[in-house]
Amino acid sequence: SGAFGLPDSPAERFNLNIDGGSLYSAIKRNTLNIFSAVPSKLKTVRSSGQEAVSFSAIPDQSETVRFTISPGTPGYFRTRYYDTYSPAGWSNSPLSNKELAPGQTITDASPLSRAVAIQYEVENAVKTDLILINGQPGSLSIPAVARSLTAPGGNDIMALISPRLLTPYQPYSVIAYLPAVTADDLIKSQSVYPEWITQRYLQLPSNLPPSVAQLSRQLTRGYNSGYSKVLADKREVLVANKMDVPEAAEALKKFKRKYFIRDNERLITYVGRLDYRNNPYKNTKELLTLHDYFKKKYGSSIKFFAVGVPENNIEKFFFKRGINIIPNAPTEDLISALRLSYVYISPSKWEGFNLPLAEAQSVGTPVVCYKVAAHPEVVKDKKTGFLARSEREMREYIEYLLEHPKVRKHMSGECVIFAMNFTWEKNVEMLESELQDHVPRACF
Repeated sequence: SGAFGLPDSPAERFNLNIDGGSLYSAIKRNTLNIFSAVPSKLKTVRSSGQEAVSFSAIPDQSETVRFTISPGTPGYFRTRYYDTYSPAGWSNSPLSNKELAPGQTITDASPLSRAVAIQYEVENAVKTDLILINGQPGSLSIPAVARSLTAPGGNDIMALISPRLLTPYQPYSVIAYLPAVTADDLIKSQSVYPEWITQRYLQLPSNLPPSVAQLSRQLTRGYNSGYSKVLADKREVLVANKMDVPEAAEALKKFKRKYFIRDNERLITYVGRLDYRNNPYKNTKELLTLHDYFKKKYGSSIKFFAVGVPENNIEKFFFKRGINIIPNAPTEDLISALRLSYVYISPSKWEGFNLPLAEAQSVGTPVVCYKVAAHPEVVKDKKTGFLARSEREMREYIEYLLEHPKVRKHMSGECVIFAMNFTWEKNVEMLESELQDHVPRACF
């Protein structure tokens, strides 16, 4: 995790945006987002008055990473606020301070088992005693105080503080370590946490409701590793948060009333242009054969929807064949259609990206499309949907999802997690990184 953003801390979510050349490329794939825009007026920021610390990149043509600190609400930066549980609730353990000399190796009670070292220089645009670290601290070029909980094998470091206020733009160098463990490594790992970690951070309340424990056991049934079990629980939480908000529930009710959708009907939806005569690569004529097959097999329990821009009155032809048409759908209707869909399909034989595939997955709807163009990048085959190689496979994959609701539910969670990769911010970051790597500085 980045900049000491640790589990179970009530600190606010951080945002990341660094202008630092090679450092930017090195850490952007391994860290939480910890930077956001702040006022440019210089301030004095003390560690004793921090809960959430946000940062901003200042335009800079050098290799220096420059942070601007914005004060949040009282607390500490990089602190596990609550670490001991009792029936009365969570409480803090006492902190101890250890002085660190410049260049001294910083040891932690739970070092990273596999890591990559990064080295960079920091300049603060404020007066502060906060030491800014991305990853696990290794050493600093200035004196510091490690604020820690005592633990076997070293210090369980909560925060790194400068003994004296750092003046604005006073530079210091950092050596830190970023985790280099892959998801496959975590899945294979069967190691046991040290006892001091289980006692301090992995306790379950003695009054944990039996229903919650039972639900967790149900969600993680069939998963062998601790990492896989955590992901299973996380998927369910993400899907619940996305699907069960009151505004979304009300929009779905409104959509179902508007388009006469019964509770027992399962929607199969397509979003895009329908005119296959002027847009043959869209291959939308296949929607008709798919509709006829599934209506014949499942009858009134299946409903096909096509959402898109009307072209050359083609929508009338599709409507006469039994496909429900939503022309020029407002955003609310588009989102509701995707949320309610049991499966999203795209018969297209070529696409530059196919944004509706990402949109469907973002609301937890598995997708079926052809394995062409950008589709293998937009869909995780057999994880968030299926990539078909023929019309027969397209039909079989749709049918498989209709016949296997448990598989479909599992895929729904995978969809939500995977779709988080598709944001305009990430696209800009990737483009900016490529430009920085390949375009001369003089061009900017």
